[in-house]
Amino acid sequence: MADEHYELILRGKRIRVDDDGFVSLNDIYSVSGLRKKRVPYEWQRLQSTQDLIVALHDRITGKSRSSGFRTSRVYRAGVGAKGGSWAHPILAAAYAGYLKPELEVEMREVWLRYRAADATLADDILQRATTEQNEW
Repeated sequence: MADEHYELILRGKRIRVDDDGFVSLNDIYSVSGLRKKRVPYEWQRLQSTQDLIVALHDRITGKSRSSGFRTSRVYRAGVGAKGGSWAHPILAAAYAGYLKPELEVEMREVWLRYRAADATLADDILQRATTEQNEW
């Protein structure tokens, strides 16, 4: 996995995004404040999630599952310091919705503003940040 090089801020907390544009599901889980029963691993095992992974893979690659399907193009999990669960932004938003529907809406909004280089997003972040965070 590539090193993280940019991030999103959701509910005042950092959501890592790696060089491939994959979003940290572990960070989204942390922001949700939920207990262990909705961890990324459990979500990834659901049939509805597997169907979404296949559909997204097919859409991105233009290939069906039977011709060169590789989950790692849209979702990957690992262990260690660079481990955790990482997913394409569409899957990350779906995971956020699995946790809390309002979290999905918020994540989609922030992600779209971020990708559109909406300068007002930076202003919003600065206004919510503490004095120490703004000095940094």
